[in-house]
Amino acid sequence: ARVGLPDEPGRALVEQLCSGCHAPTVVTRFRMPEDGWRETMAEMVNRGMPGTAEQHAIVLRYLTRHRGPVVR
Repeated sequence: ARVGLPDEPGRALVEQLCSGCHAPTVVTRFRMPEDGWRETMAEMVNRGMPGTAEQHAIVLRYLTRHRGPVVR
């Protein structure tokens, strides 16, 4: 994947909604559980991240699945 994000449903939205303010590689620096991504996304929405609630839910599922904590 170009920026370390698997090419699965949701990736295009992550790139579209998150790259308005920063490079998509910013996302790949982090691994968080769902609650962490939810909190981070709420802050980004407060800062002007575009998208609908449905789009945000898709992004949250994608990030939780692909950038969640590493299970050892």
